[in-house]
Amino acid sequence: MKMKLLRNCSHGSEIATYLAMDESGGKRIIKSSTTTGGIKNLYKEVEGWRWYQKLRYPGMQEPLCLIAQEYKSYLNVKINFIDGDKPAYQTGFDGNEESIKRAVDHYCQIWPRYSGPLPMHGDLSLDNIIINSEGVHVIDWEHFTTDVAPWGFDILYLLFESLYFSMYLGKHQHHKPTSKEVQIICEHIKAINACHQLQSDMMKEPLKFIKGFILANNHLWGEQLALYQSKLPVIAFSSEQTTMIDEMIGSRMNLALN
Repeated sequence: MKMKLLRNCSHGSEIATYLAMDESGGKRIIKSSTTTGGIKNLYKEVEGWRWYQKLRYPGMQEPLCLIAQEYKSYLNVKINFIDGDKPAYQTGFDGNEESIKRAVDHYCQIWPRYSGPLPMHGDLSLDNIIINSEGVHVIDWEHFTTDVAPWGFDILYLLFESLYFSMYLGKHQHHKPTSKEVQIICEHIKAINACHQLQSDMMKEPLKFIKGFILANNHLWGEQLALYQSKLPVIAFSSEQTTMIDEMIGSRMNLALN
């Protein structure tokens, strides 16, 4: 079996990720760690895939993710390889409008719609979805946590991370959202809210809410977030930018209602 290193402890992660290929052409994703934090995240990975598989792939009997090797200070998990396309997340909204729409639709189809805390992916990014002929597939469940986040948290995070990358890594870098970017965000927020009502503070100041939730619950991401805030770029928006963006969204939403 051939092993290709895909990612080695990036953004403060304590997990090495490999692509394993056997002689018949079969592929698997292998993740391993020898640290306490990394092993904890791998257990979350297994739990997250188990939760997602029941909803995304009902009737599938073989686990998509399972523990392959487990020792006192070592954990190795094996994940089914999902072939498809990954959006170019670094460009944000540029060229990714259809992928973002499909991600929003997928969230509305998969996540339970009830009041109260819901399971959280914790890093729902364009970089963590794969799209193929069978639809959208969410991957990388290392930060999965049960019953902690309100409806809409993960998908609103994806929207604002996409905005961040549009503003700072897109073709035309800018420090204020464009009218088109605000319009896209508003359309998706309305679609999410129509699927299941968002909390009033999430509708009123969505970016402030997302940032506030992360900062108030940073223990959910462990030391990785404390050491590498780039793990969740949304929290890099300044207070002034957060207020400006929320006001732009609020004005557009109010205009649409009038």
